[in-house]
Amino acid sequence: MAQSQPQKENVTFRMDVETKKALDEIAVELQRDRSYLLNEAVTAYLDVYRWQMADLDRAIAEADAGLFASDEEVQAVFDKILSPNS
Repeated sequence: MAQSQPQKENVTFRMDVETKKALDEIAVELQRDRSYLLNEAVTAYLDVYRWQMADLDRAIAEADAGLFASDEEVQAVFDKILSPNS
């Protein structure tokens, strides 16, 4: 069974001339069009954003549950990192 293509919609935005030039150079190198690269970049941005928000939500839930490192535990980590024998 063939998968249907996701619906596409045009989006227009402004970018610096030098950024557009760099994007077009990459498109030529990769033999792709500008639209493909922009879609890849936006998808990558959304993936990172979603990961950061999920990680932040997890950290807030841990903090709300009182799951903190003690001052002593934090100091032990710093001591280990900063020790001349590391």
